[in-house]
Amino acid sequence: MLFDPYPKERRADLFDRERELEALKRGMLRERLVLLLGLQRCGKTSVLNVALKEVGVPSIKVDLRALISERGRVDGEGLYRQLSTGLTRLRRRKAWRNMVEALKSVQGISLGPVEVHLNWRQPQRVSLTDLLDSIDSWCEKKDIRFVLAFDEAQYLRAYGALSFRGLIAYAYDNLPNICFVLTGSEVGVLYDFLRLQDPDSELYGRYRQEIRIERFTSDQSAAFLRAGFKEQGITPPEDLVREAVDRLNGIVGWLTLFGKLCVERGLSKARIEEVFEEAVLMVREELGHLFQFSRRYKLILQAVASGYNRWSSIKNFVEKKDQRSISDRVLATLLKNLIKHGLLVQELRDGVKQYRIPDPLVSYAVLRKS
Repeated sequence: MLFDPYPKERRADLFDRERELEALKRGMLRERLVLLLGLQRCGKTSVLNVALKEVGVPSIKVDLRALISERGRVDGEGLYRQLSTGLTRLRRRKAWRNMVEALKSVQGISLGPVEVHLNWRQPQRVSLTDLLDSIDSWCEKKDIRFVLAFDEAQYLRAYGALSFRGLIAYAYDNLPNICFVLTGSEVGVLYDFLRLQDPDSELYGRYRQEIRIERFTSDQSAAFLRAGFKEQGITPPEDLVREAVDRLNGIVGWLTLFGKLCVERGLSKARIEEVFEEAVLMVREELGHLFQFSRRYKLILQAVASGYNRWSSIKNFVEKKDQRSISDRVLATLLKNLIKHGLLVQELRDGVKQYRIPDPLVSYAVLRKS
């Protein structure tokens, strides 16, 4: 169902993502490192879920969003728990049971009657290198690939107990049957973590396939809404569709929420306002951690959301609200970080650099008083 607010699991529930889906499946079968990139709520997780289901090889998906602590660190024990759960699910499938059984020789892995447990605590902690070595050996014999997917992989930078760059580089060079798929909505942060262009990085010079999940165009957005309403036996007024398209800016997550609210509460332009209201809490929670680092992040977003989209006007806005000066160097760093997090985009208009917030709900959330 198109208006189901949860990440999709079936191709029939994806809308107009066939090209991206097929590219991802090809990457899983051919490449060693695949990046699936796009703004939050544009459908990356849905495309990943469907690809993993259709590709026909053993796989594990780790959702790193569930592992971030209040201090911004990745819960290492939680990571091992998700890997354990993934292996347990594979063990329950007849086709992959032998692969999991072959892991019993890896130190720190316990195979119970049903569940698989990866020991997290020293000195018996499972080496992820040893784990992938064993999986790759089994896959080599069966002439099959294994996919290890990390959803919102930019959070791996917050996992200090292990160099994931080193792990990926080791697998890239030595384990030809392992494919890493990394999704990222904070694209610049993910690039910073991987450091693919840094000669000192373990991953320097490694090829990666990049697949972009773009916002829907206006035509795609309108077609998505019409198709979703048709599934529900509803014919929406064209002016309602057009207004929703104009205000929700091609973000499929918000379009989906709008459709769901219309189905539940009736067709009305008031549903658009309800999307904005319901989104405020979600967006503010997502922004909260970033704002803890500097109140000026919020002030910059408020400036751009208010129409102050050039360097000088942003600086003046921030200094006025903050009641203290801000150096060009600090402002440049903060703007760069917001771009890396996908909260701002920089554009050249009439030869002048300008800034824009790509998600209208972020603009709305930072301007709301309560």
